[in-house]
Amino acid sequence: MAASIGVYFGGTTSCVAITKDEKTEVLANDAGDRTTPNVVAFSDNDKVVGLAAKQGRLRNPVNTVMHVKHLLGRSFEDQVVLAVKKRSAFRVVDKQGLAGFEVELNNKKILISSLEVAVLIFKKLKEIAEHGGGKSVKSAVLTVPADFSGQQRDAVRKAAEVAGFEVLRLISEPSAAALAYSIGVTKLHDPCNVLVYRLGGSTVSVSVVNVTNGLYRIEASKTYHECGGDDITSALSSLCVQEFKRQYRMDVSENKRAMGKLYNACETCKHVLSTINTSHISVDSLYEGIDFHSNITRAKFESVVNVPLQRCLHLIPATLQETGLSSSDIHKVIITGGSTRIPKLQSQLRDMFPDAELLNSISPEEVIATGAAVQAALLMSRDDSVSCSSNEIQTPSTSKSIYVKVIDESGSPSLHTIVPKLSFIPLRQQHYFTIPKEQDSLCLQLVEGEPGCTPAATTSLGQIVLRDLATEEPQEGKVTLDVHLKRDGSLEVTCSESLSGSMDSILVPLSSRPGDDQVKKE
Repeated sequence: MAASIGVYFGGTTSCVAITKDEKTEVLANDAGDRTTPNVVAFSDNDKVVGLAAKQGRLRNPVNTVMHVKHLLGRSFEDQVVLAVKKRSAFRVVDKQGLAGFEVELNNKKILISSLEVAVLIFKKLKEIAEHGGGKSVKSAVLTVPADFSGQQRDAVRKAAEVAGFEVLRLISEPSAAALAYSIGVTKLHDPCNVLVYRLGGSTVSVSVVNVTNGLYRIEASKTYHECGGDDITSALSSLCVQEFKRQYRMDVSENKRAMGKLYNACETCKHVLSTINTSHISVDSLYEGIDFHSNITRAKFESVVNVPLQRCLHLIPATLQETGLSSSDIHKVIITGGSTRIPKLQSQLRDMFPDAELLNSISPEEVIATGAAVQAALLMSRDDSVSCSSNEIQTPSTSKSIYVKVIDESGSPSLHTIVPKLSFIPLRQQHYFTIPKEQDSLCLQLVEGEPGCTPAATTSLGQIVLRDLATEEPQEGKVTLDVHLKRDGSLEVTCSESLSGSMDSILVPLSSRPGDDQVKKE
């Protein structure tokens, strides 16, 4: 089988993986690293990409461009673009309505688009792919965030194609992460909810992927641009600034060069503390010829970065609320992004999802590229004589979530999801619950609404009533709720109680007929 390439184009770094002879591995660049910084430096008539550009940003900050992924395909007035412009040393400008950069090349100021910068990065990635897989390797699967717009996806595809890649497909980063761990591949019939948590350098994102019968469906995905791994590094560098000021009565916070050197040392310290308990920060001639040295323990590091860590985790409850799921409904948690190596972060994720399996056996920086390479191998091995129309790769789904409205102990109504939004049609499920032994009747109200809505914002579908329940039995009654979503779009719900044999059913013609909403099989 021919070699197939998977490319993860990240906000801070990129990674290339290859599948050859049914084995998937991550390729190293010319520096021997398995990830490549997404940094491009312009100097005189030279353009440098990768680690060398990152190392030289202290000497040439204005002409060293980063975070191009966040700007690619966005208008200049986009809030994300304006935020990058505000915090960056390089100049972000308006180039034909889109985000671009002003750099000096051959002693002249020129405007370069974010697409052109992305092409330079993809050319570097293609060199890595050719070095590891041969000159003939061009076919690749690229990954993009789940919430990327069509314009942003087109820009990523175009940049890769200009660089020389033959793009087989663009897949979402959460789907690639799930593919890397073969979720839904080995056990096709076991439905699974997967939470993919990515903590990169400048952003944090949370996605919930439902895997059923080998099909991946993204239930919800949120990205937060105001927090990332850089904030954790900045918190550590602030500690060092305070320590230097306490020792030498000097404030280095206004010296950009000194802060850059200190930031790099703290970034290295952060990575070291992910594997061992103590690290040493050492910067020669930090300020006015004075050297700085400090020992940082993991416990001290965790106490310093606790605030930004909590900010990076706050997106999880909001994402779960949108899907209508609770932490107990999540079966697996996948971590991606270099900053997820931090042991305290992993510990907090385990505490948030005690019943879920935390998957971290693949390097968090490499897991998305690995999944993309697996997908590329699947596409390369398919029979080209078999083609699918657009109707054959889409399936009808529900347009809203369906709930059972229940009254909690305080007397307030709450919603229990029985059919999530965008569930495939047809569908058959069973739900089980118990009722107190002294209760002689049961009334279930069926409603529909958007994920995360309040009980007051739902639409009533009907109700099921069970009477003459067995109250003389010593054990609690067991109720089975059989949900059948038919091909014609109607919903049949049957409720039965085991002790008394009481049963009732209801047939509801839903507003979400087949064809109203289509979920693409990715």
